[in-house]
Amino acid sequence: MLVIQLILFCALFTLMVKLAVGNNALNGLYFYPRPVQEKVYELGLADRQAVSDRRKRFMILFFAVMLAALVLIIGLWNKVSDFNTAYLQALLFLEVMNWYDGIVIDRLWVGHSRFWIIPGTEEIPFVQTWQQVLRKRSVLSLIWVAGAALVAGSSYCCFEVLFVYDNAKDLSESGRSFQFEYYFFTGSVKCWAEPVSQAITIPCRSM
Repeated sequence: MLVIQLILFCALFTLMVKLAVGNNALNGLYFYPRPVQEKVYELGLADRQAVSDRRKRFMILFFAVMLAALVLIIGLWNKVSDFNTAYLQALLFLEVMNWYDGIVIDRLWVGHSRFWIIPGTEEIPFVQTWQQVLRKRSVLSLIWVAGAALVAGSSYCCFEVLFVYDNAKDLSESGRSFQFEYYFFTGSVKCWAEPVSQAITIPCRSM
């Protein structure tokens, strides 16, 4: 199952990049090395501020979508119930995404498709060498060791909220709603049915 999920995750990654550039490589000018960008500005093919704004919008959307997808995969699809497993799965997905980006996207797609060649910049190298890929991806691999903890924490919280919801809904009588407050650091949830004010605490699963 993890193999299928990894394939879908990488497919989502590719889709996000494709949607960003559309049918014109200039839409993804912020993906290119600085010399290429400067040449494009010099040729008047793009506006510097517009490219900067487009990059900010893409990065915010990209990280939001990829993070949400990973949290949903680990917390909802895989129903991981402990932090350590969530961390290992998050690290696996992030590292695969990291090297997929460097090898499949940067070296294979960008390196072998004429789509990415911007007219007027042909003489400027923009495909990363294998040495550059290895250096960049090795650094990012270390960064994702810490980043995986944030994803794992979010996934764990997602699972715990659902776990508590399933248990706490037994508190409410027919036609009555209930509320709960989640205390992450104490590993417990206070629940009460409305309009009854009596509250109980449901301990969460151990981290």
